[in-house]
Amino acid sequence: MMMDRYVPLYIREKDRVPFLACLGLGTLYAIRDGTLSASAGIWTLGAPRMWKQLEGEPGMMAEIVAIFSAADELSAIQEVIPDEFAPAIDDFIHRLKAILVSTGEQYWIASWSPQEEDDKPAHNAQN
Repeated sequence: MMMDRYVPLYIREKDRVPFLACLGLGTLYAIRDGTLSASAGIWTLGAPRMWKQLEGEPGMMAEIVAIFSAADELSAIQEVIPDEFAPAIDDFIHRLKAILVSTGEQYWIASWSPQEEDDKPAHNAQN
C-alpha cells in the first residue's frame, strides 16, 4: 500500500485568517451545491489535523476553529435532520464571510516554497 505524500504550503502567518476563511467558504459552497458530499466536512475542514493546532488562538481564529470543528457534523445533520442541513451550512458560510469582510483588503499569500517577507505584491505592501 502506498502512503499519501504531503507537500507543504507556506502561508504568511498574518494571512492565516483570510486564507482559512476562503478555504472554508470554498469547501462549504461545494458541499452546499452538491459538488462535494456532506461527508467531505469530516475529512476536510472538520478533521482535527486541520484545526487542532489553532485551538486556543484568540479572535477570529477561535471562530474559524469553532466552524471547522463543527463541519464534521454536516453529514450527520443531513442524515438525521435534513431540514437543518442547508441552514447549518448557510450559518457557517455567513460566519466565514463576516470574518473575511473583517480582514478588509488583506489578501492571503501562499507559496509552495518558503518566501522572504519582501516577496509580497505591491498592492499588499501595507500589510
